Amino acid sequence: MKRDNVDVHISGDTISVITITGELDIRIDSPESPPIELDKVTRLDLRPGRFELLFFTNEAQPGRFALLYIGREASFEAVPIKTGLTGILDRAENRINPATEETLTALLTTLSSILSRNIAQVGGTPQTPRDWPLDLAKLQNLDVLLSTRASEATLGLIKAKTDNLDVLLSSRASEATLTALRDLLKPILKGSVFNTAFEAGVDIFAAGLTPTNSPTIFRIYAVFNAAGVLSVARTRAGTTVLEQLNGGINLNANAAYLFDVPVETGDSINLRYSVAATALRVLVMEVPAAA
Repeated sequence: MKRDNVDVHISGDTISVITITGELDIRIDSPESPPIELDKVTRLDLRPGRFELLFFTNEAQPGRFALLYIGREASFEAVPIKTGLTGILDRAENRINPATEETLTALLTTLSSILSRNIAQVGGTPQTPRDWPLDLAKLQNLDVLLSTRASEATLGLIKAKTDNLDVLLSSRASEATLTALRDLLKPILKGSVFNTAFEAGVDIFAAGLTPTNSPTIFRIYAVFNAAGVLSVARTRAGTTVLEQLNGGINLNANAAYLFDVPVETGDSINLRYSVAATALRVLVMEVPAAA
């Protein structure tokens, strides 16, 4: 049966859609209010407000029906609607477009089976009466189990520590100290040569390289276009000694090598190559002794 804003005098504050197999629109308190498509919602909650009138609209849909819960404060009622849609019962059980007793009985039987099934199953998994008491017993003992992990005194001590965490951290190092540590860990460039030719045995740098920190490490990166022996020329108190790198073995032409040389205050460091060659790239960096 087709309806166009058929009014039902029933008050409540919630509408729950239990089952709906057709299309049904509802307007609340006024035929001019916006329609709500009940086939697209599961529950309407107007609390703390309420309604006094419902207006139903639907096309004729033989064999289709809807089952609604109309709630009022702590109570509720089932309002079965046989669609096509043919029958509505109000809270006082007054029939409007009366449905048959058979239709109402069938709907209530379906509802009863749904409710009993949902109690007997959780997520589709059958439950036994023994499951629920076991779960409840575990929940009841939850506070006891947690309390065995730490005493109130222990928890109080932990809280006192975390409350003062910012103070404790800030007392460890100032911004100036942290900046100094950062700068200490940052490499310092001491010497750089790129694609420059040198005679055999001459100093590669115009002046000796001295350390900023002591003791420290000079890290040497070297690439030459000819095979030869690379040596450190270390001058201290006016005396210069040569320290051959790579165990005194020739460096391969055009190959890159990396050496770490310990240095301390009073040392002046230069580099010399045993043959005339072009230094394709030579870098000397001071790095922290622990790096």
